[in-house]
Formats: sequence, structure tokens, C-alpha cells
Amino acid sequence: GATFALDHLKIDDIFYVYAAIFAVGGLVGVLDILFHAAIPEPVSKTDVQRIGWRGFTEPLRNRNFLGFSLAIGAWSFSTNVLGPFVAPYITADADQGGIGAPMTWLGINAAIIQITMVATGTAWGIVMDRFGRKPAVLLGALHPLPMWVGCFFMTPNNYPYMLVITAAIAGVMAPGFWDGMGQLMLTLTPQ
Repeated sequence: GATFALDHLKIDDIFYVYAAIFAVGGLVGVLDILFHAAIPEPVSKTDVQRIGWRGFTEPLRNRNFLGFSLAIGAWSFSTNVLGPFVAPYITADADQGGIGAPMTWLGINAAIIQITMVATGTAWGIVMDRFGRKPAVLLGALHPLPMWVGCFFMTPNNYPYMLVITAAIAGVMAPGFWDGMGQLMLTLTPQ
């Protein structure tokens, strides 16, 4: 809705769009706290020993866990360095070196990615159970590439097709990384 509003409202009215979005987000955030506050604390077993500081910091001394953390950190850094430049390139005017797509297309792109992620998440779980978490994470880590490669071939005339295709491919691949990363972390973490 916000990207549609940005394309169709006067610049003076944009503040109200953002104010409404942030107000709804804030209200839902407060409701989240209230919902969680109403959930009763599970009864703890008295015979279960509490974890001490040494046990709590054990993953930080585990070579496999540290290697995994470094790999995920390097991936996050590399993708987050380039990521902020993709949307401005897509929406910048064509005469300024951009594609000239309306902001609405960023919302369409995000929606397609989210829908395909939801649709393929269960399949990625099956892949992880059958072939392991590491192959799923390695393959899923490539999910930003379709958009970045697509930017090389995107023009002011073909951006609707390129954005839909690259979003669908990225959305299919992304759960392998995002779901697999958490699963792999829990697998590597010492008991």
C-alpha cells in the first residue's frame, strides 16, 4: 500500500501514509507484548539443573559453530552492502541511469518473494531432512543473485517481466537459506 501511495499522492501527503503505517506497526507491537504477557509461564521441572555460564558460552568455544557464525556474518555483510542500491536503481528515472519503475513495483516484487517463500518452505524442510541442512543453506544462499543478475538485463521496457521472474526465483530459493540457517545453527550448537 505504501509504494502505491508514494506513486499516486502529492509529496505533502506522504507524511500521512508513513504516519499511518508506523501507527499500525506500533499498535501491533504493543498488542504483541500484551498477548505474550497473558501466556502463563511454563512450570519448570525442579530436577532440571540450570545452565551455568560455562555451558551458556560453550558454542563460542566450538570450532564448527564459530565457522558457521563467520560464514553467516560474511554472507550477511556481502548481501547487505549491495542490497540498498537495488531499489533506488530500479526506481530511478531512466534518464538518470535507472530503470524508471514506479515504486509500486517494489511492493509487487516483495509480495511475490514472500508468497513463493511461504509456498516452498515445506518443500525445503523435506530437502533438509533428506539431504541435510548444509546443502540447503549453501543453495539457498544464492537467492539474492537472481535479482542482482536480473539488474544487468533489466531495461525500462522489460522491468515488469524481469521483476516478476527474479522475485519468483529468489522466493523459491530463499527458504533454503533462511530456514536452513536456523536449523543448521541448532544442529551445530553443542547440547
